[in-house]
Amino acid sequence: AEQFALAMHFIAQTVKGKAAPKRLLPHHVPPSMRGRVHVEPDSDAAAVAQGTAEDSETTKELVQQRATNTQLKKDLQAQADELKHEEEELKQMLAEIKALRADEKKMRQELKEGKEKLQEVLAQKRKAKQDKKRIEGKLSTMAASKTKIQHGLQASGYTGESSAAAHADEDAVDTHGMSMEDYFGN
Repeated sequence: AEQFALAMHFIAQTVKGKAAPKRLLPHHVPPSMRGRVHVEPDSDAAAVAQGTAEDSETTKELVQQRATNTQLKKDLQAQADELKHEEEELKQMLAEIKALRADEKKMRQELKEGKEKLQEVLAQKRKAKQDKKRIEGKLSTMAASKTKIQHGLQASGYTGESSAAAHADEDAVDTHGMSMEDYFGN
């Protein structure tokens, strides 16, 4: 596994445009193999410096990658928190919509009942107007009859005080439950 990781490191460096070393430097030997593999020390200080510089650059890249990953995790968590907040707001809005729909349904029912009651009241009003016209017509007919009777009585010379029987007639109640005075309006 360590050898594979080392090979991947050299491939990544080559992809970036850096040449792979022609021979392994002591710091390239995996820890589990140190002491078992003989690596000739390189007397070339530049090669050692290059290996150290590569390791330093790799370390910087790792640090940068970790910082980027940490920031991405924070961003992802912030987005997850925002999404959770938006979901809660959506749930509240849906609950409000449900309540409003229930209120609307109730108000529509009340409106329907109100319209029905209004129709009943209007029908009663129309009937009352018809009854009033009918009664006014009867009263007009009665008033005309009273006037005719009074003219007829005056023409015949009747005064209404001629006998005790006439007084009894004035106090009599007709078949409709009205006295003659109420009936004729005297």
